[in-house]
Amino acid sequence: MIISCALVACAGMAWAQGHAKRVSVAIEAKAHEYPSAHIELTWADDWSATKWSIYRQPDSGDFELLATVQSPDTTYTDFSVKKGMAYTYLIHKEDVTSVLGFGLIMAGIGVAPNHHLGTCLVIWEDSLATALGQVVVDYTKDLEREGWNVMTIKEKSGASVTRLKAVIQDAYTQSDSSITHLVLIGRLAVPYSGYMAPDGHTALTSPDRDHQGAWPSDAYYGDLDGIWTDELDLALNKPERNLNLNRKGDGKFDHNVLPGKVELAVGRIYLEKFNQVYGRREDFYRRYFAQLHAHRSGALRWSEQALVNNGFPKEYEGFAGVGFRSFSPMVGQAGLVRGSLLEHANSTSFLASYGCGPGDYHKCGFPLRNASGQKVDSFSVGQTRDFFRHEIRSCVNLLFGSYFGDWDSRDNLLRAPLAGLSPSLATIWAGRPVVHLHGMALGQTIGQSLLVTQNVDINLFSFIETMGITHERMTHLALMGDPTLRLRYAPALDQVLLTANEPRDRVRVSWDTTGMAGARYALWHKPNHPDSLHWYALTDSAIADDHFENVRPLAGSSVYRVMPVQWHQGFSGSYGVRGLWACDTIHHIKKPVGMPGAKDWGLAMYPNPASDRVQVKINGHRLRHLALYGADGRRFEVNYTLTNEGAVFHLGHLESGAYVVVLALDNGRQWKRLLMIEQDR
Repeated sequence: MIISCALVACAGMAWAQGHAKRVSVAIEAKAHEYPSAHIELTWADDWSATKWSIYRQPDSGDFELLATVQSPDTTYTDFSVKKGMAYTYLIHKEDVTSVLGFGLIMAGIGVAPNHHLGTCLVIWEDSLATALGQVVVDYTKDLEREGWNVMTIKEKSGASVTRLKAVIQDAYTQSDSSITHLVLIGRLAVPYSGYMAPDGHTALTSPDRDHQGAWPSDAYYGDLDGIWTDELDLALNKPERNLNLNRKGDGKFDHNVLPGKVELAVGRIYLEKFNQVYGRREDFYRRYFAQLHAHRSGALRWSEQALVNNGFPKEYEGFAGVGFRSFSPMVGQAGLVRGSLLEHANSTSFLASYGCGPGDYHKCGFPLRNASGQKVDSFSVGQTRDFFRHEIRSCVNLLFGSYFGDWDSRDNLLRAPLAGLSPSLATIWAGRPVVHLHGMALGQTIGQSLLVTQNVDINLFSFIETMGITHERMTHLALMGDPTLRLRYAPALDQVLLTANEPRDRVRVSWDTTGMAGARYALWHKPNHPDSLHWYALTDSAIADDHFENVRPLAGSSVYRVMPVQWHQGFSGSYGVRGLWACDTIHHIKKPVGMPGAKDWGLAMYPNPASDRVQVKINGHRLRHLALYGADGRRFEVNYTLTNEGAVFHLGHLESGAYVVVLALDNGRQWKRLLMIEQDR
């Protein structure tokens, strides 16, 4: 099938949803805690479907069939769920003989943010990093405040793709395989691979504008162990762009399909090759990173809605189904807006948008018309210069049409939303293959969604086949923008205040909660030393207070950090939305030797030393809470059972060493030293 301007004949149906609705299942989820935990899935009815098959993916392994729902019922409730866990569901829409469409959703009840994000590798073009100066520092700081370990490398723009790949592999080894996301910024080498035309323009179908050949393939950098070869002479035609010509040994790879699993989520911030009338490249980057900071700090807010601009309503593949599937878990079916991206996003804002239609390297969609029916100098999805003239406000843009999926071209439309006036932060050429962003609705990064799409199990029906081709696992899928991007962030915490008592053996951590409605706060500390990389949690879970009293601080100099978390109740259930943390350092703290003002109330704890089971007698007082701290100040989980005399708790999971048990009683706190020894074997 050819995506070409011949489809302009469909202009009268430009906003009709057509086949895109038939091949998609737009799912919403409601999370319930009472009377027992359960997740309720709902979806829109379809007259052509006779049944829906609901699958759920376990923590590891293949999807498992949960149930088959007969039409016209469009609900399913999963009672076999636990609070705090995320579950991925796949629903197949079926008639009597075959699958018509599908949808995916990730849902959960009270899913807390993962505070162990791993390492993000950021590679800057060295000359650009020098020109931007403080922007580089601020971007690194933002990533760190979100919870990433950041590894930064500067590389010359002339470095080859193999040189850059070697740098990435070396960094991955040095990080002990902790790198999960890779950001490429500036004029860094673009890999090309394959002999393909996923937009349908071959020498046969478009002899004057042949687009078959090697396409940009950033997946090469994310595949750490696949074997990429350059051994075939694939120059069987004369593509319009010489960069698409692929000959043996020319540095362009042979593969249409990924030779291995992609391990790293790769995103490219590549604001190059634009007409100078639009401005200076350094200004494009400064503007992008300013908008990215505003989004990440919670200052840039988006309307809780998404837009679908379907310029291919009659095409069997139903390209715009990508929008219906991915956006319904984000904003619900009621939050989906249909219409022109250029017109709607210029007057309001969207969390995400999908636009498809006839395309070229610098434009997509049908010619717009004014109220009098006259053509306007623009197109329904937009053209490159529109993004430099107007603020087209959509955080994540999924775009699809001819030619511009080959994103390393001049004035390319796919990169324009990031370089222009628009506060747009990511774009993907989405339609071939089908792109899955459902995980973003429950707090995942767009990079994680990219990996799900690139590594999709082709045995699942989560694609649309055309003439025997699914386009899944092909090498051309790429992300323009920051792969660590999330849909939502809580307002950033700007400052924490650390104070010490006298004789400086306690630390009080306090922060301002103004404008942080409903937020809770996670706290950590660590020694203030360059070699100290591990943060120790101060609380078992996030707290709602505006302060915390650390009765077992680290001696000497230490760093404290506080991260705000707001809970979002949406159409994928409920999850914790992280905000940028604030930190501060305190010095000259003494090793605590006791609890100031504590009285001896005749409490007893035995055995001590202990190897497993410990009993506490509290002499008639009421025990409100029990906590356990290690010598490094780290707090440990304690499971205990109340008895007539006090409490019994089990600590067999702890390593041998010295601990402090803090008992919160009805009239104050008491502490007891405890020595754990290794159990006899």
